[in-house]
Amino acid sequence: MRLLNTTKRKLEEFGSNEIPLYAILSHTWGESEITFQDIEGDEAEKKVEYEKIRNICDVAAAHGFDYVWIDTCCIDKTSSAELSEAINSMYRWYQDSGVCCAYLADVPPNAFSKSKWFTRGWTLQELIAPSTVINLDQKWQEIGTKSSLQQVISKITGIPTNMLLEGDLDGASVAQRMSWASERKTTRVEDLAYCLMGMFGINMPLLYREGERAFTRLQEEIIKVSDDHSLFAWKSSEKHGGLLATSPAAFFNSGKIIPFNPPSTSSGPITVNNKGIHLKLYFRTIFQDVGLAILPCIKNGKEVAIYLRAMSETKEYFVRTLSDRFELLNLKDFSQSEYREKSICVR
Repeated sequence: MRLLNTTKRKLEEFGSNEIPLYAILSHTWGESEITFQDIEGDEAEKKVEYEKIRNICDVAAAHGFDYVWIDTCCIDKTSSAELSEAINSMYRWYQDSGVCCAYLADVPPNAFSKSKWFTRGWTLQELIAPSTVINLDQKWQEIGTKSSLQQVISKITGIPTNMLLEGDLDGASVAQRMSWASERKTTRVEDLAYCLMGMFGINMPLLYREGERAFTRLQEEIIKVSDDHSLFAWKSSEKHGGLLATSPAAFFNSGKIIPFNPPSTSSGPITVNNKGIHLKLYFRTIFQDVGLAILPCIKNGKEVAIYLRAMSETKEYFVRTLSDRFELLNLKDFSQSEYREKSICVR
């Protein structure tokens, strides 16, 4: 791991077993930032952008830290291998930091909630992962901490306060975590997936230029480590027929969806192969070849169901239809014979 010395303002490299306690910067990028090459050269201090480096070093040093990690200059982005390793490690680096300094460059006094810092994809993990986050306004003055501002931040982001303070994401469903990112933006479409890897404990190679396929890959990796069917509890006007969403935006209305597996049911494992996604769900035909499949998850006490359409008379393969909606059902209103357990493959 490469860190910037807060006094000398020079980069130093550390092996995994010798990393010192460090502060870490969270910020939104400006049009130009100081890079690794700038710091390694002799001209960095002459640039206007260096003011951010100077200020974060001063803030970190004032809090007792000899080192700080900054994403703009502590990674050599000309090395694709180093960039990939850094992005796959970034959640852990924020989690292991002694303090995260969140610099809200667009925030004058009393405008905290309006910062674009709350709208960017990468800053989501930078808010959740560190145990301590100090929020700084445009003049580098402290606004408050993640702890002292927990109620305000929770209202802005939709993230429950216990998740903000404890960072224990195992208590949040896949749909909930996705919903926190549903209104966030990234400059590159692939980063909508890559910025979420750490929140799901996922590692995967970066393939820029793959577009929305990156988010599909992320969901496929989540399936390998989780049987949380709330991954499929989304709705979107896009009609691609699959069970996987094309972006976190599809989970905008999924923030209250949690897994639900009553003792009388067993959802079984989810598997993926070249035929599609295989899962076992309770299913009821509504009309002709369209039916409702009940996901083992609930919202406001009601089971979540999605529409599937059979692709053939054998009803062996299905596609998702009416994907701009999901239904909330109270199964006590139906007889047990109306919904039958069925092994389903969605193409």
